[in-house]
Amino acid sequence: MSSIVYVPTTETVVTVTETSTAVNTSTITNEVVVSNNQGPQGIPGENTALVAVGTTTTLGAGASATVSNVGTATSAILNFGIPQGIQGATGSTGATGSTGATGATGATGAKGDKGDTGNAATIAAGTTTTTAAGTSATVSNSGTSSAAIFDFGIPQGAKGDQGIQGIQGIQGATGSTGATGATGSSGVIAVTAPITNSGTSTSATIGIDQTGLTITESQVTNLVTDLDGKVPTSRTISTTAPIAGGGDLSANRTLSLNTGSSLTTSGSNLVVDSTVVPYLATANTFTTAQIIQTGADTNTGLLVTGNSATQSAVLLRVQQSGGTTLFSVSAGGTLTGNLNLQVVNAATVNIGTSVTGSGTTLIQSAGTVSGSTKTINFGTGGLSGSTTAIAIGSATSGATSRTTLNGETRVTGVMSQGTTAGAPTVASATTIAPATNILFVSGTTSIATITAPAPIATFGGQITIIPTGIFTTTTAGNIALVSTAVVSKALIMTYDPITTKWYPSY
Repeated sequence: MSSIVYVPTTETVVTVTETSTAVNTSTITNEVVVSNNQGPQGIPGENTALVAVGTTTTLGAGASATVSNVGTATSAILNFGIPQGIQGATGSTGATGSTGATGATGATGAKGDKGDTGNAATIAAGTTTTTAAGTSATVSNSGTSSAAIFDFGIPQGAKGDQGIQGIQGIQGATGSTGATGATGSSGVIAVTAPITNSGTSTSATIGIDQTGLTITESQVTNLVTDLDGKVPTSRTISTTAPIAGGGDLSANRTLSLNTGSSLTTSGSNLVVDSTVVPYLATANTFTTAQIIQTGADTNTGLLVTGNSATQSAVLLRVQQSGGTTLFSVSAGGTLTGNLNLQVVNAATVNIGTSVTGSGTTLIQSAGTVSGSTKTINFGTGGLSGSTTAIAIGSATSGATSRTTLNGETRVTGVMSQGTTAGAPTVASATTIAPATNILFVSGTTSIATITAPAPIATFGGQITIIPTGIFTTTTAGNIALVSTAVVSKALIMTYDPITTKWYPSY
C-alpha cells in the first residue's frame, strides 16, 4: 500500500519530531513526494529496535511538517504530517490594445502565461545507528532543506532477565565401605649422642648424656653480654704517693696511706700535726709572716666576725712586741688608738666617707692634758704651688650627707662654684632642675617650680641664680614669693625642707 502527496512549488519549513520533541529543522521547496510503501518486514535482530511508517496526513498550507512516534522506544511507528503547498501567484494581465473607434464591444483578451514550475524537493534516508539501550530514538537531517537526508538513531533493546535455575537432581546412594588394609610394620627410633635411648628401637626411653654435651657462649642468652661486663683479673689498680698498695685483680689488694711527719693516725681517724699545720678550730700562734691571697676578685682577704650580736671584746687589736696596743676595732666598729694616717701618692684622701648605711667617724688628736690645744691637720705638706682640696661629708651619686661641726668653726678661703669649668646656663621654664649651687638662667618664661637638688632637698640650703634674661617667679609651684628677675643681679633662693618651699632674696 502506498500514498503520494504532491506539494506545489513553495518554501515550507518542515519540523521532524518524535513524540512532540524537536529533532531537526529543514526546508522543502517545490513538489515533495512522500511514499509509505512498506516492504516485507525483516527478521528482528537480537535486542534490536524496530521502526515502521504509520500514517501520512496532509496538513493545511503554511503549517509545519511533523513526524511523531506513536509506537515505543524499541518498536517505533512514525506518523508524518505533510503541509499542502500554497497556491501559485496569478499570471500578469496582457497589455491593453489602443482605443479604436466606437463600435461593438471587442472580445476578452487571452489569459497570461503560467509561471515556471519550481524544482521538486527531495528526501533520502541517511545512516542508521544503534545507540545505547534506554536512550531515545533520534532522527536528524544531515542534508539541506531542499535535499533532506534523514539519519536515524535506533536504541539497542535492554538485556533480558536471567532465566530461573533448574531443579537440582536427586543425590545418588552412598557406596559400600572398602576392606581394611593390612597393618604396617612398627616404627624404629634411632638417636645420636648426646641423645641416649635406654629402651629399644620400638619402645624408646630418651635421655641426654651431659658429659658429651657442649654449649658455646653464644648459645646461652645474655652470657656474652654478662661476661663482657666483668673486669678481667689482668686489670690493675695504680697508686701514687702518699697512697701505697695496688696491683692486678688476681688477688685482694690493700691500699695504705703514708702519713709522713705532718699527719698521724689515731684509730680510724687521720690526725693533723699542729706543729706543722695549725688547727682551724683552735687559737694558733704564727711565728713567721703569713700571706693571705683572696684567690678571686670577689673574695674578701680577711674577715673578722663577732661571735654573736652581744660581742663585747674588740674584733681586732694590733700591738707592739711588748704588748702595747697600737690600735683596735671594737665590736661596734670604733677605731681606737694612737694613729698616724698617711696616704702616699694619692691626690684625694677621703676620711669618714659613708658608702652604705649610716655611722659616726671620730677623729681626734692625741693629748688629753687639760687646757692643751689639739690640732688635726688635713692636707698639709703639699709642694709649693700645689692646691689642696679637702671634701668633708661628700657623698656618692644619688646619696645624701650632712656635715656637722661642733663649737666655733672657722673656715678660711671658702669658694662656692657650679663646676670647675664655670657655672652652667639653664633656660627659664615652668620647672627648672639646677644641678649646681650657682647657675645662670636665661629667657623670659615664668618659673613656678625649682626641683631641689641633693643634699638641699633633705637638709635645706641655698642656690644662687644669676639672671641673663628678665623672667618672673610665681607661687603656682614650690616658690613662696612672686618676683621679677633683674639681669646680672644675683637672686638667692633659700630652700626649707620642712615647708618644701624656695624663698627668693628679692
